[in-house]
Amino acid sequence: MRANHNISVTPLPPSITLRKVYADFLRFMFDASTTFVSDRIMDEWGGRRGRVWPRLNENFVVCMAIPNGWSIEEQEWLRAALVDASILPKDHDRNRLQFVSESEGSVHFAVQHARAGAWLQPGTVFAVCDAGGSTVDSVAYRCVQTVPNIQLEEVTASECVQAGGALVDMAVSDMLTKRFGATKFGAKDRLKDAVRSFERKAVSFSSTGSHLGSLA
Repeated sequence: MRANHNISVTPLPPSITLRKVYADFLRFMFDASTTFVSDRIMDEWGGRRGRVWPRLNENFVVCMAIPNGWSIEEQEWLRAALVDASILPKDHDRNRLQFVSESEGSVHFAVQHARAGAWLQPGTVFAVCDAGGSTVDSVAYRCVQTVPNIQLEEVTASECVQAGGALVDMAVSDMLTKRFGATKFGAKDRLKDAVRSFERKAVSFSSTGSHLGSLA
């Protein structure tokens, strides 16, 4: 990805590894989530807060959405980061960590929020294109069942292409630099403003499209 798109990444400090970055971020998210649960969920003995989570602390299951193209190797890397973050013990039951592809997660979200029940029936074949920040994931599914739970099977192998929003922004920046670099509009500040304007319009278009899609 770096070679294909000429991406320059600022190196981490010598004492910081990528897995530590993931572990620290996961720890932060986990602490924020458990605080939210502890502060808001009441127990059955009169509504005292802070007693529900300690009872669940040994039994919770972590479910992580991952890119379609990630293999067992990446999943095990994330598992190790969760252990480093002390979210799961080293000898945890492996069933306490579950993975779902981002495309399949998108389907379940659409079913809950976009009135998909009218078309999602056993036998339905459909495609999902998940355009994210760095990748675009695409896959075709066949619906096996909807009751009691939705069950999907892949009709085609999923694909993960490095063509997400961040790379589109970089391509726009390169195009504007080549087109206007030698003119009065080629100053760095003007080019940055042009890219920011493109990003804002892209976000606005994306939000409008999502809203219209939810009404379909």
